[in-house]
Amino acid sequence: QQQQQQQQQAPRKRTVPLGNVTVVVDGYNYPVTGGNFVDLCKRKFYNGLEVQERVFGERYRLNTTIKQTVAGYYQTGFVDPITGRQRRLPLEVLRQASNRTRNTVYGFARNTGVFTRDRPVLSFRTPGAVGMYHTEDDGNGACAAFFWVKDKELAFTDTGASSGLVGTPKAITEKLDSRFAIFGFVVDGWNVVQKLEAGDTLASATVSEGVWQLLKLKTPSLTEILFRGDADAGGGL
Repeated sequence: QQQQQQQQQAPRKRTVPLGNVTVVVDGYNYPVTGGNFVDLCKRKFYNGLEVQERVFGERYRLNTTIKQTVAGYYQTGFVDPITGRQRRLPLEVLRQASNRTRNTVYGFARNTGVFTRDRPVLSFRTPGAVGMYHTEDDGNGACAAFFWVKDKELAFTDTGASSGLVGTPKAITEKLDSRFAIFGFVVDGWNVVQKLEAGDTLASATVSEGVWQLLKLKTPSLTEILFRGDADAGGGL
């Protein structure tokens, strides 16, 4: 009986592919996050990794939470073969000031209301937005996993509530927009994303165009690795 319950709780495995998803990466406004994603696609890091679900908003004491459909998650993240350390990305958010100028703000602290009142330019309320995932308590801890917010999570009514999650305030997505880097958009296959469930697998992730624009950072020397300890051979677009 216990074995039967475990089988019922385990995510089901699909035997038929759902389809393809095409993402356009914004390497101009999000060079660090976008470059990291393209670099990991080149390395075939995402191939075979399972889709998971995470819940955002529990720590903010809002009316409810929003589910994030997370892809490309691996327990240890991406460990750079040169430094032997996990790659960590600073939070990267494009913001618009009151004078209409746009600037990309780096670091979780600088993206809080204590340091900036500028609003994020991009929003997860826009269908197809792709964000780089990190845990709620580690804003500068993004590494490899990325996520979408499905339409049913953002189906706001005129009163500002979500039909998928009763009582979801608009504030929850505003916190998403300020706390995660939206580095790209799905331009084909958004219907496929809506069908993704925990336990599904990414067969492969490849770069079809623009890979020549990926700029590799300088490879750290042995001296830098031994004495500075903060080198990382990442990438940028």
